[in-house]
Parts: sequence; structure tokens; C-alpha cells
Amino acid sequence: MRAITDLPSLIKDLSPQQQHLFQRIFDVGADTGRLTVPEDMQGWVEDTFGEVDDVEEQRIVRIANRLTDEAALFNGLRANRPIDAEESVDVDDLIEEHSDGPFSTPKTGTPEDVFGRVENKYAVSASNIAKYDARHGLIIADDVDPLSFDQADLRGRFALADDWFDAASDEKHRYPFLMWNCLWKSGASIVHSHMQLLLAKSRPYRRIDRLNRSAKIYKESFERDLYDDIHRAHDTVGLSLDLDGVDAYAHLTPRKEKEVVITADDRGEAMADAVHTVLRTFIDDLGVQSFNVGVYYPPRSDEEWHLPVVARIVDRGSLESKTTDMGGMEVYGGENVVASDPYAVKRAVNDE
Repeated sequence: MRAITDLPSLIKDLSPQQQHLFQRIFDVGADTGRLTVPEDMQGWVEDTFGEVDDVEEQRIVRIANRLTDEAALFNGLRANRPIDAEESVDVDDLIEEHSDGPFSTPKTGTPEDVFGRVENKYAVSASNIAKYDARHGLIIADDVDPLSFDQADLRGRFALADDWFDAASDEKHRYPFLMWNCLWKSGASIVHSHMQLLLAKSRPYRRIDRLNRSAKIYKESFERDLYDDIHRAHDTVGLSLDLDGVDAYAHLTPRKEKEVVITADDRGEAMADAVHTVLRTFIDDLGVQSFNVGVYYPPRSDEEWHLPVVARIVDRGSLESKTTDMGGMEVYGGENVVASDPYAVKRAVNDE
């Protein structure tokens, strides 16, 4: 089976045209980290990590996207490192404890936006009481359980988010961004399932703005769509995903573990269905309990725009772990340290 450590050799086997496309977007390097395990440690190393030889010579793959300024360092061995854990977390008990919180009665327990609420059978909107930005709302799901949802639920919640963006936008506040933080490892402060919605004023949020500018420059330079070619590059090395109606791939420069990127021409049901498929795979097959979803939308205006609708989904780690999944390298070094293998993510989502 393919692994991320095979990527340099996979690139060499591509056709010249495929290599040209891939290397126009990605810079890939590999190196070996070496150490010596003392004899007294060898039993613990074998129990924790496996073969001593694999620990004494560790294959590191470093990938950077030349155009989006994203980069990742892959070492699968890090997935086995010992991590202090809290007591076992029973998610069902946790949800039961929070079943009567303020989000359970959103029309009386949460503030509303000045234009009122939008709602459907799946969710209702609220105004965020401690705002990131001036236009910051919530979509509060009917079901408290953030890990329990089906295709219809997500279609309904994303449709309601679209209605909120329409109601909240004006000629200045016109750049939408959707976040879904699931449980506390993702940054969520409330257990009850909810999404956060923002409309940036005058310019998109910084990362989205940078991507849009990069896509514009790429189009001017190569007369190609940037995200089409990023998808093609992932496809050439076997990381595209089979999701109806959208382009998707297990990301080569993920923000953190297991990241999947989905792109679509519009914000219709195909995007919601793809997010549903990926999240259900994460939760049901890969044991994910906490995740982030971020969706970049085109502006609510007719201005020139160079990005499709982009959804990004990432695992945020075990609820029982005391260790954060982000440290100084991510915060200040600018490159993400990743233990999960994109090829394993691809096989899980495609049910291979």
C-alpha cells in the first residue's frame, strides 16, 4: 500500500507533464532523522513504537505548497508517541449532562441578531454573545449531540447558514466564512452541536484573502484555475477522493491530522453531502471525536473572485489527551507537524 514516505519515488514515476504540474505547485523533500536507542530503552521502544531500527532511522517527508504558502512535516512514528491522558471520556454521558443547556432552548436561551432569526426544521440561528467580529452568528442544531447527524441534517444546516449570510450581509459586510468546531479539542466551548458564521467587512479574512490573491496570480500566469490544478496534482499521486459532484483530496499540506479538502462550483447540496461523507468516515471508521470544518465562500457581491467554494475538515485529536495537537512549530515555525498519512485517509474515505 502507498504511504506518504513513498511520495518522492512516486513523483519520479510520473510522466514529464504530470511532474511539471505537480512540481509547479508542490516542493517535496525527504530526509532521515537518526538516533541511538540505549539497550535499557529497547524494550520500551519496541512496546511503544515497534521495531528499534524504525526508531533509529526515521523517514521524514517535508511538503510545501509553493502557491498557498502551506507546508507540512510528516512522520508517522509520532502517532505512537506516549501522551498523558485524562480519565476515559464517555461522550454519551457528556451529551446527557449538557442536554438542558442554553442551546437546548435557543429562542429564549440565546440572543438573536438585530434582523431576527432564520430557522428551518434542522436548526435555528442566534447571535454570538461574545463576537469575533461585528457580524458573527450561530446555527444551533436541533440535536445536542455534535457527532450524530445524517445527510439531511447537514443539508438543512448548510442551507440555513446560506440564509443567514443573505440576511446578515450588506455592501460592506460581504465576505462569508463558516466554522464548525466540534467539542473542546477543536476550540468549542459548548457541547451542543452548532456552527459559527462570520461576514468580514471590506476585505476577506487574511488566509482566504491570501488564497484568492494566489489564485488570481496563478490564473494570470498559467491561464489555469489554481484549485483545479491542486486537485489534479493530488490525483496524479493517488490522493483524490471519489465524492459525487465535487473535487476532493486527502491534503498533502494539511493544517493538522487527516485533513480533507473539498471544492465545488457552488454552495449547493453536493458540498453538504461531501462534508457529510467525510465526517461520517472520520467519526464512524477512524474514531474521530473532535474536528474543525471551515468553509470559504465567494463574496455576497458581483466582484471578481478566483476561488471555488472550499471546505476543509481536520481531526483535532483524542478528547482524553492532555496534549494539544499544536505547538511552537505550528504557531511560530509556520509548518504543520503531522502524524496521519494522507494515503490512509484516502483509503478510509473511499472505502478501499
